Amino acid sequence: MAELARGAVTDRPWGRTLAAVGLRSMSGQLTVVSDQREYAIVFSQGAVVGAYSPLPADAVARVALTAGLLSSGQVQEISRRQSHDDGTDVVVEVGRLTPDQVARLRRRATAHRAARTFALERGEFILTDTVTAGWHPDAAVDVRAVIYLGARLNLSEHRLSSDLGLLGTSFRLRDDAVAELAQFGFTEQERSILTVLRQGANLQTAEAAAEGVDQRLVRAVVYSLACTGAADSIGDVQAQASAPPIRPSAPMIPRTRTGNTSEAVMARTATPTPATGGSRASAPPPLHSAAARTVAPTGRRSSPQIPTTSATSETPGPATPTPAASRTPTPPDPSRTTTPPPPRRVSGPVPTVAARPRPVSPAQPPTKADVRVPTAGQPARNPLAASELQSLIKAKVALVDQGADYFLLLGIKPDAPIEVVRSAFFGLVRRIHPDLLVAVGLPVTDESQRLMARLNEAYAVLNSPQRRRDYEAQVQGGGSRQATEAIVTAAITAEERYRRGQVAIKRDDLEEAAREFEAAYELKKDEGDYLAMLTWVRFCVAPNKEQAAAVARQGFERASRMAPESLTPRFWYGRLERVLGRTQQALTHFRWVLDQDPRHAEAAAEVRVLMSREQPSRGPVLKKR
Repeated sequence: MAELARGAVTDRPWGRTLAAVGLRSMSGQLTVVSDQREYAIVFSQGAVVGAYSPLPADAVARVALTAGLLSSGQVQEISRRQSHDDGTDVVVEVGRLTPDQVARLRRRATAHRAARTFALERGEFILTDTVTAGWHPDAAVDVRAVIYLGARLNLSEHRLSSDLGLLGTSFRLRDDAVAELAQFGFTEQERSILTVLRQGANLQTAEAAAEGVDQRLVRAVVYSLACTGAADSIGDVQAQASAPPIRPSAPMIPRTRTGNTSEAVMARTATPTPATGGSRASAPPPLHSAAARTVAPTGRRSSPQIPTTSATSETPGPATPTPAASRTPTPPDPSRTTTPPPPRRVSGPVPTVAARPRPVSPAQPPTKADVRVPTAGQPARNPLAASELQSLIKAKVALVDQGADYFLLLGIKPDAPIEVVRSAFFGLVRRIHPDLLVAVGLPVTDESQRLMARLNEAYAVLNSPQRRRDYEAQVQGGGSRQATEAIVTAAITAEERYRRGQVAIKRDDLEEAAREFEAAYELKKDEGDYLAMLTWVRFCVAPNKEQAAAVARQGFERASRMAPESLTPRFWYGRLERVLGRTQQALTHFRWVLDQDPRHAEAAAEVRVLMSREQPSRGPVLKKR
């Protein structure tokens, strides 16, 4: 694990720290430890693709409840079920969510968990290139939307006032930032604030100009713009009354308040007194330490962007790249030395940090012809963006129709490393996501949906080492397109049947689980997890446990050899030994799981129960069950 930077959450405005990671298109995990609680934010190419918060309010079920996707009764049902992951699969099953609702829920949960770090008044952070928290490509959110959401909902009044004092006294919105305002999640409510900032204003002037707008909202807008470099600090000036109105290139949808108390904007306080002094730089100078490593990319990277979404749901759209040009913030202070506890470990592929950013051309300031005010109730149209997306979709669909392989479809070489695969996939998906098509005024057609499905297939295969080897062997062997597609379809179908089996286990339907796991294993006989789960349910339904135990042990041993790094075979092997009364053998397996994943709740619970039984081992209490 390479440590890239570390520091304290109070070293600088927290929005500056997140912007330094996101707008430099970095990948890795930012872990924060505060009051013995651990939070994590996962970045991939600058987009926030995952986040972890220990607070119950940030659980997926609670987020779905506030979004109106679940009822309170359904939340109670979900809470009674146990889930080793973040619980999304149970929420999807109980709420019967559509794929689009699932994607929006993932983005909403990711944004709110990442924004929760703004509520931390103290704590240490560490940025590493190793990811241990859960993440999902559908959860990609623009870091600017996270910063604005965190400043608006979670940053304390004291921190917001003091951080604004550090950022400057008066601010002017940069001309080249107008086209990127939709990436913050701004709506019609923020228009008056952005208009007065176009010519420059201090906080008092901006609050006075935004009549009827909550003062905290004004400060949150200024804070997010200043932290990301979209607004420059210009000293103590007054806004001109003739400031031209803001005309964003993406729609600003009117925000209406909901009754969700958990998302209510915090109470207003008096306007903070601006710090004295002259003009300030838009970003503080970097802090260096000889004892610690810093991240100093030499080139400019494109920062992610998201289309504007409805403010009633507080749900950021998918992250999409947009040039950050000269507004790259300073990287986090790396001079701290305290190491937080290791974050939880999860199995599966994770994003990694690229060694050197790829330079891009600076963004060109939009002209009046390029940006228009959207008609009420309709999305704004950017002709240039719409034309570019149409050409991209047409070209990619043509490749699909011609039977192009996954490498050609993603635009990468056959020997491209996994980091390049992920970068190409995220880059394409962010551009043709249905939310973005709607934002630029394009319809979501059958062709675009077919292309999205094909890209997801390509990523599912090329992101898995075993599936990629099978696919490459088929392609290099001159196999037909039909045969290659059959292999891919079998792998995807097997994964779906495996997930269904997991859901069946959680509702104690062992016979259904056995059918699903058997179907998954028949389709993909080289997956150790499939064999492990099939072995467990077969043991559970067997009438004679003593006879089934020997067969089950052989199955778990084989599954462990097939997937030596997977937690699944060893955990269920331990549960088998525990059921059979073999305490020491069970503890061996559970402790191995905890060594790999210290936050594996089920393994930890098993160890606690078994150790409590071991305490009176000198007496006659300990018996085999």
